[in-house]
Amino acid sequence: FFVIERMRMKLITVAILAATIGVASSQSYFSSIDEKGIYGTLLDTIAFTGIDAIISENAPVTIIGPSDQAFGEVAGIIAGLSTDEIRQIVLNHIVANATITSDVLRKEGCMIVKTIGGLELSLYRDPISFEMDVDNDLVVDPDVIGEYGVLHGIEDVIIADQHQSLGCPGFSDLSAISENGNFSTLLGLIEQTYNHFTITMNIENTTIFGPTNAAFAAVQDQLDLLSEDELDQVIRGHMAFGEISSEQVIAFGCVEMNTTAGTSLAIRFNETSGTASVNGIPISSTDFDILGEYFILHGIEGTLVDAPYVPCADEALDFSPALEAGNYNTFLGFVVQAGLEDEIGMNRPTTILAPTDAAFARIQSTLSGLSVEELASGLANHVISSKIIDSALVVAEECIDAETIGGDPVNINFDILTGKTTVNGITVVQTNITGNFGILHGIDGVLGIDGAYSPCSPYSEVESLSEFYEIDVNAAADDEPITVFGPRNDAIYSLDMFPLDGADDSRQKEIDLLLGHIVTGVYTAEQVKEAGCVVLDTLAGTKVRVMWVEGGHGGAGITRRRLAGHGGVGVVMVNDAKVILADQSNNDNGNIFHGIDKVILSGSFSECPEPSMPPTTPPTQAANPTAPSPTAAPAESSAFSCSGLSIIFASMIALAALS
Repeated sequence: FFVIERMRMKLITVAILAATIGVASSQSYFSSIDEKGIYGTLLDTIAFTGIDAIISENAPVTIIGPSDQAFGEVAGIIAGLSTDEIRQIVLNHIVANATITSDVLRKEGCMIVKTIGGLELSLYRDPISFEMDVDNDLVVDPDVIGEYGVLHGIEDVIIADQHQSLGCPGFSDLSAISENGNFSTLLGLIEQTYNHFTITMNIENTTIFGPTNAAFAAVQDQLDLLSEDELDQVIRGHMAFGEISSEQVIAFGCVEMNTTAGTSLAIRFNETSGTASVNGIPISSTDFDILGEYFILHGIEGTLVDAPYVPCADEALDFSPALEAGNYNTFLGFVVQAGLEDEIGMNRPTTILAPTDAAFARIQSTLSGLSVEELASGLANHVISSKIIDSALVVAEECIDAETIGGDPVNINFDILTGKTTVNGITVVQTNITGNFGILHGIDGVLGIDGAYSPCSPYSEVESLSEFYEIDVNAAADDEPITVFGPRNDAIYSLDMFPLDGADDSRQKEIDLLLGHIVTGVYTAEQVKEAGCVVLDTLAGTKVRVMWVEGGHGGAGITRRRLAGHGGVGVVMVNDAKVILADQSNNDNGNIFHGIDKVILSGSFSECPEPSMPPTTPPTQAANPTAPSPTAAPAESSAFSCSGLSIIFASMIALAALS
């Protein structure tokens, strides 16, 4: 209450001072912002701190403008600041001598800028959704143009010591296209429409169906009549999500793809003539499978502007490659019996996870009692729509989550230590049987009856390291419940230090580093929020500072999100690491897991700000009857569910004793 009241009084003071120093003229200067009705606090603060004069001197400017609600959410921080400190915060939202509109950002893709306050920001516009963000803070109100320059509204206040600039990716190297003299027109149009950035940022990589110079020359008169946006759509209509090679087209017979322009393509291989086409346009027999960074290009002998799309589903489904394998007759017979052929045909290319004949034989009594509808529903959960997941992709990704056409999720996992691939824990016994249906993998079980789904964990590397070192925390924790602060996989990979040379001293250092992420006792995000800041002893004998910070700004994946287990917007910091997945509990053992964005290193500890409020006993359910039970901690906004976490905890030999 007192914090809110102080903030309210400060804003009243701002308004009075703004009126006293006569800012009526500046109100018209910022009229386009004022008319929005949601930036009153920002405008009053600009006037009160004298920033209006700074903006005028540096115009045109680009303002990253927090809304009134955003300022309200950091009232507790701002209420205790001096005028100079408030001025610094606002100056960190203003870029001098630049009008960076969404159109400018569309052309640049991503820009790194420095504010008047000296803070580095990364401005990004998604080439597919066209949404803008500032270091992962979504721009909700773009392009408020005025005499001052331009404002982009955001829902967070950027606090310097909680902010992390994400930077910009490098553009895709298009030299593979430029080195082939047949596609110079295409290359020029990609750069003219700024679609080099679309290629770079397409996380699925891109298949480009590239008209040759001669093909573009044949329609040059039509291209000359197009506006910039229309030309952009034409180029995007030749760029499809995902990579498809000529080998895959030959194997599948027909493959459907969606373009970045929202149109559909059907790529067909004609066995009789040995030729391929996309929407009826011939694919070059010489210029195909041109590999580049983030893309694969196939030359085509015309443009796709008016080429008709005919779905692959219009072709008869052919399961003969799977029948020839000789081990999936029961599954394929059930597909026909349940009338699932049409659904598979309409969703091609599919990834089919087919139980072997032996797997079905083991549950014959269960199958005999199913209706046709129940059989169809169960089979549908063995088919993944419009996606080719081959064994090479699984090995490269190690873990893939997907949804079946029946609606159930599946987890396809490759164990790098054993070399074994599983689907929801069921062993894959045969891979990569291809046909015009897509691709089929044989599994030694029936999904929904055998195995269980557990989502891919972004923290699996912690488990692997724990198993590698065979760490047992039972003795160290005296069989008490524990709290684990688990770094993401990419944070561990970035250290490039596990395992080291295998020497005893190196091994012990690595074990100590892992144990430095575990504390005895259960600490929820809500308890940390109530305490403000606590200093905890780890099982490695080191200390960590766990502190609640209002606002929740700064790294990817935490802004604009509420942490599971508590209300309000904010973030838990563990030394200098941010909690990005909070309060994941295992109902059986009372332990709790928080996912963090970096590895906790020695030297990152500092004491709590005064006054600190360390608890005298760990705030477990026994020590604090009013604290929420870890078994009741909700798991919304998480990358995996609590049921998934139980698998993680069970598999953690080191971090565990969780099973």
